[in-house]
Amino acid sequence: MNIGQACPKVMRLIAGIFLVAVLFPSSSAYADDPLPAADPVQMVVAKQMSAFRERNSAEAYAALSQAFQGRARSPLRFATMMRLDFWELYNHASYRFLGRGHSGGIHIQKVEVQGTDGETFIFLFRMVPSSSGDWRIDDVMMLEPDGQET
Repeated sequence: MNIGQACPKVMRLIAGIFLVAVLFPSSSAYADDPLPAADPVQMVVAKQMSAFRERNSAEAYAALSQAFQGRARSPLRFATMMRLDFWELYNHASYRFLGRGHSGGIHIQKVEVQGTDGETFIFLFRMVPSSSGDWRIDDVMMLEPDGQET
């Protein structure tokens, strides 16, 4: 068992602290479902956001890394987890990509999400390459308005 399996909260906290220290300039305006074909990391996030909007749990689950799929166990459980823990992301009105940071083979995509009530939220998507080289979502965390992890 590695430390990531034993201490996921600690790993998320460390990642959150690292990311808060990185500046993320805005890179686009709000859009309903932007599909940035030129950016493979953003394309994966955009497909998952579209799957959330369409309530397509299988498509949303397919965007996850093998490790994240193991934690979620099934598309239905993943959708349930997202509805319970990240309703703002799951039931978004619109979103836009902000900057991205990276360290080694891990990329962190920052996304600003607008809720159906007009409130905005910031989410960080930890992205890792799959064994085939495609990018996959390895974790998601929401930041508080002061930039700290929730």
